[in-house]
Amino acid sequence: MALLEYRARRARATFAWLAFVPLVAGCGSGNLASLLTEAPSFEPSGQTKCQVQKSHDRPLIVEWPASERADLETLARRGLIAVRYPGCDMRVLRQCRVSGHYAYAGITRKEERVAIRTADELYAAMPLSALRLESKLAKNGELDVAMTIVGKLEAPASGAAPVLSGDCAGVTHLVTAITVGAFEFSSGAGADVGAEASFLAAGAGAKSSARRELLNRDGDAAACARSGARDAAPPDGCGAFLRLEVEPVTSRGAADASAPRSASSLEPSLQVEPGPSPQATPIAATAASAGRPFAPGPSAGVGGVLGPFVVARDGEGNLWLHDERPDADGARAWRSLGRTATSATLVGGARPLVVARGADGTLAARSLTAAPTGGADDWHLLGPLGTDAELAIALGPGGAASALGRALDGSLFELGLGADAGASSIPGGPTPLGEPAAAYEADGALELFAIAGTGEGWHLRRTARGRWQRWQNLGGGGLVGRMAVVRSDRDLLALFARGRDGALAHAWQLQPGGAFSPWLSLGGALAGEPVAFKNADGRLALVARGADGALWHLGQAQAHGTWGVWERLGARVAGDPAVYVDASGRATVLAVSPDGELLRLRQGTPGAAFGAAEPVPRPAP
Repeated sequence: MALLEYRARRARATFAWLAFVPLVAGCGSGNLASLLTEAPSFEPSGQTKCQVQKSHDRPLIVEWPASERADLETLARRGLIAVRYPGCDMRVLRQCRVSGHYAYAGITRKEERVAIRTADELYAAMPLSALRLESKLAKNGELDVAMTIVGKLEAPASGAAPVLSGDCAGVTHLVTAITVGAFEFSSGAGADVGAEASFLAAGAGAKSSARRELLNRDGDAAACARSGARDAAPPDGCGAFLRLEVEPVTSRGAADASAPRSASSLEPSLQVEPGPSPQATPIAATAASAGRPFAPGPSAGVGGVLGPFVVARDGEGNLWLHDERPDADGARAWRSLGRTATSATLVGGARPLVVARGADGTLAARSLTAAPTGGADDWHLLGPLGTDAELAIALGPGGAASALGRALDGSLFELGLGADAGASSIPGGPTPLGEPAAAYEADGALELFAIAGTGEGWHLRRTARGRWQRWQNLGGGGLVGRMAVVRSDRDLLALFARGRDGALAHAWQLQPGGAFSPWLSLGGALAGEPVAFKNADGRLALVARGADGALWHLGQAQAHGTWGVWERLGARVAGDPAVYVDASGRATVLAVSPDGELLRLRQGTPGAAFGAAEPVPRPAP
């Protein structure tokens, strides 16, 4: 039976959980596309555009911890400050040296109060901590910043272009001015202050509510009273940093800018140019690695009696299974799976299995709950569905598993991989759609993600009760390839996709089962699809093949927090990697080198850095 195809040029809808509707011979069970209507555009309530193109050039930093503010003051004495600033997150690049210096310009002392009562005002004033402060604002009704301003530290506006040196990977902006003085940052609906008195003036008769909560303070208002417009430096005790002014690196004409202009519609994306590209350390050949070379694109998983395992194809398409348990011994850990395939996807969980696609697009599955015998009889055909796309495998609660793919006619289908395995059609969406990605929510609903030919992300949700919802446009524009999706330990889905310029785009769920944020650029210069995973401590991370052919890694600095910087893992690879996290919490990355060697990179301890690439011995000839 032909799978349903729905052409929607302007359809915008919400992500729907996929229902298992068995296919029957003959014509279909009605036109599911007729159930879809145009949905409103994606404008999640209370979200103020944390998009990279909306980066604010004068963010307040009064909410920064004292240690980070102290670091900033120290760096400002050394020279100009370089930062990675994707819009709602700023990371100071301490190892990046920028020529030039800041000069102080005093002003007539001024007092300013910023009262924040809405999420829009919060993102406009404090984009760097807005996500963290939203709950505080919602609880207390108001955030207040009272500042005494005495001057600015400013970078020269003319002269030679600044020169960048050192580790400047990821730089996007330079800090060109810093407002200094003193401040108090507080919250509370009753944080009202008498207009006749300074908010900072101690004992001056200012009115304030007892419900006000002091969040942060720096500098001394009394010291600021000694300032003058002709001062060569701020008075002692009145030099706290209040606000940064930033400019894109390219607009300053830096001699070694690491954020080149991009033609992508995600502009201005924060692309990271890889640094020097040393050759990967050659891996010595051994007698055990004398077998056939491997094809790119291994698959890995955890579960069942075999523990961690990897499925790889050799150059002739034969499928092999590698036991990754520590006591598995080299080439003896390999077992033939008795089938040739153009691709294979490994499903972990309680009932692990391998789903393989033949040269004609036919899908077959094989259980891994027992040690394979090597015979072809262990395979079970899933039907002549005909597919040229990689399968997306989603593991759900209670051992549920689904495989989602794209048929040759462009329509999407789902295969239930449990005891009642069966194929079901997926309501048609925008055409054409790329290869799907999928994940289950904590409540048992299933989410499907795909990138349309227009470069926008789309998603579809099927509720836990099997009810289709409507396709929803996630925006993005300029996205290519296949999304990666991972669920955080707060049951929020995080999405990653590659832009046409190679930069990584990121969106995340605002609440479990809810809408998604706008896309944020995390930089990078990628040539392959991102593969996302979750560390044992809850930090999200991903690996991908870079434009230089090497593996690159990016992870969160802390769980549910800001992102770190791109790290080059060194090994050169062909195709996309695979990742699994074992029972101890250690993540392992597997990829195939350009000469067909299967490489493994492991964390030394859960959540730690990855070690050097080591070869996995090939099966004996």
